[in-house]
Amino acid sequence: IMCTMGRFRSILLVKFKPDVAEEECVRLLEEQAKAKCVMIKSIEIECGMDIITPEKLRHGFTHILMVTFNTNNDFIGHRSDPKNAKFPPALSAIIEDILMFNYQSIPIIPPLPLPIAA
Repeated sequence: IMCTMGRFRSILLVKFKPDVAEEECVRLLEEQAKAKCVMIKSIEIECGMDIITPEKLRHGFTHILMVTFNTNNDFIGHRSDPKNAKFPPALSAIIEDILMFNYQSIPIIPPLPLPIAA
């Protein structure tokens, strides 16, 4: 299989403190995503909650924040900006643990073409 290098992704898995309301977790993650969208050169920012994976497989991590960059240099520029070094205090206060993974994606199966509207 011949693979070409794809986009650069930064994935953050978040485990929130147990006493924090679900709505608060989602609200603060969405605020963080919107704030990052203004500050960084990215092509896509997503956040969401795992609603299917059994607890024993996700080890308490319930939410994800994923940022997709066009290039590794765009990511490096984002990470080297001091404004991006820490989370806002309100978000930091409710986080129990974080797992971060940054990678260059390697497309294995090309995306399907979008359907043509009738």
